[in-house]
Amino acid sequence: MSGTLRTFAFAQQWGPMAGFQRLVQGAVAAPTQGPWLPCGIFKSGSVEIEGSATTIAAAVRLANTLSCPLNGYTVQIGGTVTVGDVVSVTVTSSVAGSVTASHTVASGDTLNGIAASLAATLQANAALAAAGFIVNEGSAIVTMEFPSLAPGQEWQGGGMALDTFATAPPINSVSIAANVSGAATETATLGVVSNGTTMLTLSNSAPHSVLAGLPARWVQGVVTTLTGAGGGINVNFAGVA
Repeated sequence: MSGTLRTFAFAQQWGPMAGFQRLVQGAVAAPTQGPWLPCGIFKSGSVEIEGSATTIAAAVRLANTLSCPLNGYTVQIGGTVTVGDVVSVTVTSSVAGSVTASHTVASGDTLNGIAASLAATLQANAALAAAGFIVNEGSAIVTMEFPSLAPGQEWQGGGMALDTFATAPPINSVSIAANVSGAATETATLGVVSNGTTMLTLSNSAPHSVLAGLPARWVQGVVTTLTGAGGGINVNFAGVA
């Protein structure tokens, strides 16, 4: 089993009293997690899915922490153990490059042990550490968290420019794939870390919703289910002060 998570930013604000942010850009598979973006002066707004697909489910999350929350991704190792199978996780980052952790299953291995081996390889990678990746393992789940922005970047003035268009600083754009080869009796299931609080969900039947009284500093979009996407799916937020 394999899949990807991607983080992008296309953030523009104009004002002084209204603005636009693209929470997720160009999703072609699920899960796809957008970067955490500053709410700025926005106090309410509307969220919509842009594009078409056979099945779509998306969530909008908010967080009120002082610092920008981390993006997060998980790989859960399951199934049954077969000696000789190879389980791998590949992390590709615009900052760290491409890093692959692989484990060849040996006699006596357990699902927890496979996950721990993969996590240890990723933890030991200097490029991922320099890009801000935090890797942990527990209960056969490898958890990878990383900042939305490239190292050394930050949102200036809360990300808002009241009288000019504002472009987001460089994003730590990431894709993660998990794969099992050989008899492939093990599974590697991709998921996202749910930092923040889910405030609303969108779907084919409900592609538009309203966020009223934004009680947060940060907003994020996540595409959780996606099949039959043609040119890619966007999740857009239009806010007002």
